[in-house]
Amino acid sequence: MQETRYRGHAREVASSLDRARYDGIVCVSGDGVLVELVNGILQRSDWEEAIKMPIGVVPAGTGNGMAKSLMHAASETCSVSDAVFAIIRGHKQALDVCTIVQGGKTIFSVLSTTWGLVADVDIESEKYRWMGSVRFDFYALVRIMNLRRYRGSVHFVPAPGYEAYGDPVKQAETPIVEQNGESRVCSYQGPRAEFQCSDWRSIDGPFVGVCVYNVPWAAENAMAAPEAKVIFCLCFPMLI
Repeated sequence: MQETRYRGHAREVASSLDRARYDGIVCVSGDGVLVELVNGILQRSDWEEAIKMPIGVVPAGTGNGMAKSLMHAASETCSVSDAVFAIIRGHKQALDVCTIVQGGKTIFSVLSTTWGLVADVDIESEKYRWMGSVRFDFYALVRIMNLRRYRGSVHFVPAPGYEAYGDPVKQAETPIVEQNGESRVCSYQGPRAEFQCSDWRSIDGPFVGVCVYNVPWAAENAMAAPEAKVIFCLCFPMLI
């Protein structure tokens, strides 16, 4: 058993873990430690094999959105006992992973990616962690009473049936990043994603907040993306 002692500790443990000694990892925490764990695994030189190691999730944090989404998909309640039994039974579920590239830094997301209001609430409410999950509700009210707006544009490839959303984006404006000296579309570190020929759309701000969800539940009490699935190969954006 390894108890995390500081922010980023789970990532360090996962990145240096001797996977030959373990059959799997059980994460007893909230969503933050789980995200650190996944990032540590995906930043290893042997990530293609390491990511195949099963990761169990036991809800013991503030939000527990991933545990709720996994248990909901299995028609189980999001409780410590049910999560432990699911792990013992060997219940496995594949999971989508998103890649966020900012400057020269790459971060992997399994739950959601937020900018603006939700990110502000999540980060700035840390000082109220002693309140438990109520800190999110409390600080959300604080931020809503003092709304901030952020300038920006959201570029996306719409899912089938949503092609009318946003404005067309010229081919030359397709988001590209440089990786290892070659131009490459922002995508997961696996096979190259050929998005250049896709029909990109754009929505301009200012925004109060932008959220992109991988799974239906952002927290145990917040079903933010009802149509999302744990493995769906689609992201569900919410723009305010």
